Order: sequence, then C-alpha cells, then structure tokens
Amino acid sequence: MKKFNYEKARNQLADILASMESQELPVDKLAQQVSKAKEIIIQCRERLRQLEEELTDEEE
Repeated sequence: MKKFNYEKARNQLADILASMESQELPVDKLAQQVSKAKEIIIQCRERLRQLEEELTDEEE
C-alpha cells in the first residue's frame, strides 16, 4: 500500500481549487474534480486524526 503524503495531497487540493476558480472546467470534469477533492479531504482528515491519536498517546 502506498504511504499517504499529506503535503502532496494538500498540493493536489490547491491545484483542484485553482482549476475550479479559473472557471474553465467543463461541467463533467468539474464533477470529477469535486469527487477527487472529497476523497483527498477524507484521507487528510484521517491522517490528521491518526497524528492526533499518536500525540495524545505520547503525552500519557
């Protein structure tokens, strides 16, 4: 399984946002980009949750 790279995911989200803001995306492509962004956000949230748990465990 490929290791999740938070920084890369964040950059992908920034790229998606920029393409959406340019208003040059066809509607079908826009729907694909929104779906991809949702997946990336879920992965980012999960990674942050894992880090929070690790830090909490270390404090105890």
